[in-house]
Amino acid sequence: MINLKIKGEIVHFFDEKQQYSKIHENSSFPKQKIVIETDGQEYTLSFLKHKLELLRFCRYGTIIEVQAKLKGRLWRYSSNYYSTNELECNSLLILKNTIFNHFIEFNNIIYNLEKIYIDEKLVISLVNIQTREKQILNLDYSFPDKNVNFDHIFVSDKFNEELLKLLEKLGVLLIKSRKTTFGGLSGIICKVLILELFENRKLLFPDYEEIEALKRISEKEINIDNERDFTHYDENLDADQQK
Repeated sequence: MINLKIKGEIVHFFDEKQQYSKIHENSSFPKQKIVIETDGQEYTLSFLKHKLELLRFCRYGTIIEVQAKLKGRLWRYSSNYYSTNELECNSLLILKNTIFNHFIEFNNIIYNLEKIYIDEKLVISLVNIQTREKQILNLDYSFPDKNVNFDHIFVSDKFNEELLKLLEKLGVLLIKSRKTTFGGLSGIICKVLILELFENRKLLFPDYEEIEALKRISEKEINIDNERDFTHYDENLDADQQK
């Protein structure tokens, strides 16, 4: 059996299906295939059973590195012979995401992302596009391996867990492990996956895209006002007391 290491960009997901065992015909297991592109070639990779969990945070445009085994089979049906080869994945490492085209919305607040480096350490912030208030994700911490500081952050374990999981689900970052430092800091090590999308900008989305997003917010608020029922309006009551 041949083991291969392949690195490429995900360009297609096939639907998950149930594969029936060739040994036990009455039993089945989940199977999903994806296609990655590398060096102008496209390869189909298979994920079986619990290995489907490896695809949980993958999306179109995700750059991955996989360890896969090349499997082959020859069989005969009637008077004809058939053969097939398959790349079955054993492990998957997410390297980065190349597509991210929407603002982050959490608790009815829309955020842009800001990226800066301070003392050669990555600092990521959520920026409220309406108030310009910033929420810094990471603690002031330097990883022992200085190269890790380029694309990893150390997030406080007091940071909103729901928001952090949303950022992981959206493909902004990957939660890797929890750690307590020698200095007593307790937090979560995360790898930021969309650094290249900032290009040379400080903000992920430029000003003109923020303006468009603010217009949509304003239009949404106007539409809500237009939909209010004023048939029971009482001029002696404040707006928030109207039924």
